[in-house]
Amino acid sequence: MKSKPTYQELEKENIKLRKELDENFKIEETSLLDNILRSSTEMSVAVTDIDLNVIFFNPKAEEIFGYKASELIGKNLKEIHVMENVDYARVQKAIDIVRQGDIYDYWVKMDNSTGIRTLKSQVRGIWDKKNELVGFVLFTTDMTEQVDAEKEIKKLSIAVEQSANTIMITDTDGNIEYANPKFTELTGYELKEVIGKNPRILNAKIQSKEYYAEMWQTITAGNTWKGEFCNKTKQGNLYWENVTITPIKDKEKITNFLAIKEDITARKKAEMALKDSEVGLRQIIDLVPHLIFVKDEAGKFEIVNKATAEVFGTTVKDLTGRRDEEFIATEEEKKHFRADDLEVINSGKTKFIPEELITDSTNNIRYLQTTKVPFRFSPTTKPLLLGVAVDITDRKKAELKLQKQNKELKIAKEKAENSKNQIELITNNFVNGMIYQVAILDENKRKFNYVSEAVYALYGCTPDEAKENPDLIYSKVHKDDIHNLIKKEK
Repeated sequence: MKSKPTYQELEKENIKLRKELDENFKIEETSLLDNILRSSTEMSVAVTDIDLNVIFFNPKAEEIFGYKASELIGKNLKEIHVMENVDYARVQKAIDIVRQGDIYDYWVKMDNSTGIRTLKSQVRGIWDKKNELVGFVLFTTDMTEQVDAEKEIKKLSIAVEQSANTIMITDTDGNIEYANPKFTELTGYELKEVIGKNPRILNAKIQSKEYYAEMWQTITAGNTWKGEFCNKTKQGNLYWENVTITPIKDKEKITNFLAIKEDITARKKAEMALKDSEVGLRQIIDLVPHLIFVKDEAGKFEIVNKATAEVFGTTVKDLTGRRDEEFIATEEEKKHFRADDLEVINSGKTKFIPEELITDSTNNIRYLQTTKVPFRFSPTTKPLLLGVAVDITDRKKAELKLQKQNKELKIAKEKAENSKNQIELITNNFVNGMIYQVAILDENKRKFNYVSEAVYALYGCTPDEAKENPDLIYSKVHKDDIHNLIKKEK
């Protein structure tokens, strides 16, 4: 496809045509003139006689003005302007200037079938060999594309100059040829200080040589590179940039490199602060002996602490991002936990589970007391579940042991009660003497644990009264026998 001529090329053709036109009118070789004018493919040529009647209209003029030559040849310019409803005053002004031997240049916008066009026109006189004015010629060039391109270039230039991002252009060796005002604002370097210098003057030496080598290899191969730079200002302050470097090519040959760089210093500081905060939070939750975890709707662990990972016999890193069903030991437990999780997420309500069982990685049963809270993570509003589970296994085992002991004690007590009843039955009905069990507290004190009903007949008190006050019996024993009684009891 033939490329469009440049403005300079059109000007050269214009000058050439005017020169040939002047020469041919002087020698009056009209047939040669006609061939010359019709051969112009990029410039419109319209010729009138001295009375402003159109005598020539080349194909380019037909294209620009939308009329066939046959429609205009022989018509007067005044008549044509009436047809077009155009003010004739400019034509009169041009004629007056040309009659004085000058050239009249002007620009005009015209709306035709292809839209609004921007035209550059020039009116010149045609002089014969006697140097008398015999006609007029109008050269017109359609400058629409060039004007539009210049507008775009100007718009782009303003955008680059006013961009909130640093924009830099280097040669193929990486030496700076241009940098916009944002560069100066960010780095502290004036443009004149860095022209011809390599951007490595900004290098803070935080990133490795290999990092920059990979970048250079990418762009010199004709590919776009994206990454981050940690640089330093003229004053030595560090700053971060998000960078895109693109090769500029002319017919596949790299002529320059364009770098567009966004200042992300504030973001990087926030990320670093967040990372420090996350490290601190990680240390805190890993110190907590309770199970702490965050899961999504699919049961995938988003966050877990060390205690949770240990229950499943794995690490925090390995457990994070994986689904709970990969680690839960039994199908029954999988169904139980899944049902509870979905209930909390779907209902949006907190659930407290006083006691639930989980089989750990060593196949031991653990008792948990769990609270599950629904929430949404703010950046994505993704529905999640926060769980905190207290391991109550030791407490539960102690409770079970106590329950077992209480049960055994109850059984023993019932057996003892039965034995007591049997003894009382025998002693009360078949033994005439008193049967008793005594506890010796010291040399002078006694306490009855058991006394048969015969005590009433012998000592005149009930068994309960004897147990309450042993002296009711010992006070009635003869003083000479008390020593023998005590000796026998011992």
